[in-house]
Amino acid sequence: MINGQNCLGRLRETLGLTRSGLAAKIGASPHTVRMIEKGGLKLSRGIANRCWVEFGVNINSLFGSEPKYNSKRYERIHYRHWQVERRYLESELSSKGARAFIEPFAEVLERAHENGYGYEAMLMLGSALAEMTNILGIVDPAEVSKIKESSEIIKNHPTIMPIG
Repeated sequence: MINGQNCLGRLRETLGLTRSGLAAKIGASPHTVRMIEKGGLKLSRGIANRCWVEFGVNINSLFGSEPKYNSKRYERIHYRHWQVERRYLESELSSKGARAFIEPFAEVLERAHENGYGYEAMLMLGSALAEMTNILGIVDPAEVSKIKESSEIIKNHPTIMPIG
């Protein structure tokens, strides 16, 4: 067995889904799911990301031998927990607005700046935003490239010296 090939099958079986059912939830074809499970197709980062968004499974665990929820073996109850958590956070987002959730990030960025790590914090934030928009499909790949390119320009700028 090649790592990651049967892990998707274990996740599917744990959830009690058919290949078609899993495929529909993650936006893939049943044939793709079958090929990954049989080892004829390598699990892609994109499909692993979609499994995380839909089921809450740890992305990196899907490339191993057993799906995980945080550090525990993934069980059906974890999917229920993920659904409840998602509904709660979506309702909080609707009632409080996105800016309420951004404030803690702004505070961390300000503290990093005060401690002389503003540069590093900005690079990490830019990288995290680029990855998030790519995973969730919020921005087209050209925009993600622009974000990454901006981070690289800042990182490689001759007058901006990294601390450390």
